[in-house]
Amino acid sequence: RLAYVRLLSAEPHREAVSIYDPGTGKQEDVFDAPAIWAVSWSPLDDRLAVVAQTAPVSAFAAGSDLYIVDPPAHRTARVTRGPFVLQAVSYSVSPHTAPSWDPAGGRVAFEALRLGSGREDPAGRAIAIFDLQTNAIRKLADGANPAWSPVADTIAYLDAAGKKCFTVHSDGTGGQELFTARGGFFSTGRRAPIFFPVVWSPGGDQLIFHQWVDTDLVLDVYRYDLKTSKAGRIGRGELQVVDWRKGE
Repeated sequence: RLAYVRLLSAEPHREAVSIYDPGTGKQEDVFDAPAIWAVSWSPLDDRLAVVAQTAPVSAFAAGSDLYIVDPPAHRTARVTRGPFVLQAVSYSVSPHTAPSWDPAGGRVAFEALRLGSGREDPAGRAIAIFDLQTNAIRKLADGANPAWSPVADTIAYLDAAGKKCFTVHSDGTGGQELFTARGGFFSTGRRAPIFFPVVWSPGGDQLIFHQWVDTDLVLDVYRYDLKTSKAGRIGRGELQVVDWRKGE
């Protein structure tokens, strides 16, 4: 099945998460909101984590919340309702990156934005974890673009500037720096930022990451081997790798 976002109406602006089944040709809307920024399937393919804007659409993505959608049960749970407090600091759900599920499908890592901060503020972006069993949200680390390993209790994430990649266990232990951005912009030669969350291999032993190297959104795509701690460039283009699955 394919989950995607489609436009329901232009005035007022409203979008829907729709699930399409190629086998039957059937399509079903399972969620709608003024604007939908990200959708992630759970590892068991039974639920969706959705980041959506609850207020009317404006020039800026604001007022986003996290939702858990259960299509078979026709049920939606709204996890956040506006700002929330983590370690005595107020945050909101970031609309800039998709949530990432743990391998068992019981927890979701997502990016949070500190109220009043910008995206480039080193302390303005944080990794938070929502537990579906306890309904609790807790802060894991300062950083951006979380990506949970498909086979282990390990989360990869970037610093706010997109210059370094780290991994950490969900309980906050075992944190380490994996690599820093390499290469540079065509025009200036300065260090290029890492764009998008890293993409885990199915076995959890490799990562794919992207670096923006040109004003025309040209990307260098690298593959990093966690066993050897070495990275090699795969190619250059304008396409983003969004998933990595085993062949049938």
